Amino acid sequence: MKIVELDKKEFDRYVITEPDCSLYHTSKWVSYFNNPKSEYHYLAYQDDVFYFAFAIVEIYRKNIFSRKEAFVDYGYIINYYDLRLLKNFHNDLVAWLNEKDVKTLTISPNIPYRTQYGNNAYLLKAIQELGYEKIEDTFNYSYFPEEEDDKESLLSLNISEMNINDADIIEKQFSYNVKDVLEHFKDDVKIMALSINTIDSLVKINDSLEEDKENGELDNLRAAVEKIMNEYENDLIVEYICYIKYDRYAYILFTDSLNSIDTDRALFKEVMKKEKDIKALYCQKPFRGAKKEKRIGRYIFNL
Repeated sequence: MKIVELDKKEFDRYVITEPDCSLYHTSKWVSYFNNPKSEYHYLAYQDDVFYFAFAIVEIYRKNIFSRKEAFVDYGYIINYYDLRLLKNFHNDLVAWLNEKDVKTLTISPNIPYRTQYGNNAYLLKAIQELGYEKIEDTFNYSYFPEEEDDKESLLSLNISEMNINDADIIEKQFSYNVKDVLEHFKDDVKIMALSINTIDSLVKINDSLEEDKENGELDNLRAAVEKIMNEYENDLIVEYICYIKYDRYAYILFTDSLNSIDTDRALFKEVMKKEKDIKALYCQKPFRGAKKEKRIGRYIFNL
């Protein structure tokens, strides 16, 4: 078998048929978050007829004087439990990287540490026996719909779908530079926002604000809320999430909230209602109401 390089369209056409493929393993994700100073290679492991593994390899230098490094975010699409295939693919990939004068390879496999059959400690050991050194733990964060939702009352507040043209409203109310980010996503991204039109609504969903009544901080917040509403002629956005739908999942790009308001489940529930065929929401970073799942970790291999 041999390493072959595919173009983006051909790579996506084959990789999306793999059961372990996610948005993170496609050229679409790279197009959103690519580093203009990096090279991206769409590789497949092929015999005369079939493809047995896929990888998007980013090659970069930290600065113009540093050596070349390679990174495979979320790891390879391969049957990790076929240790012979894994070893052969690794060896051939290392040979391919040597031709590119790459000195280190870092991978972060999207493999859970624990499964319904036990843990993947033996797989971790097999990866290390190939010469990889574990450098840190990694985690997935997900939200699945629940039959009982203690945040049901929040749905009586104003939850609405927004678009990129509304991003300046969000940007004015939050410190995050949303508009610039969304320009890279164009029509693929969707935004759900929870907003209020009175300070009393804000107090209703944030019990901690009750404590501020005694020291006068609530009055300051009330003034800030009224200023935003008067200046921008819209409700105060309490929280928002931006996500992309891919296959039967929604991938959260970023989320932000005012103070410590715990409203995530209300927004997540609205996403699940709107995208009726979605099974779960995923995020690369922790967010409130999410399930934290340990992966087998991030590894580095010195060529």
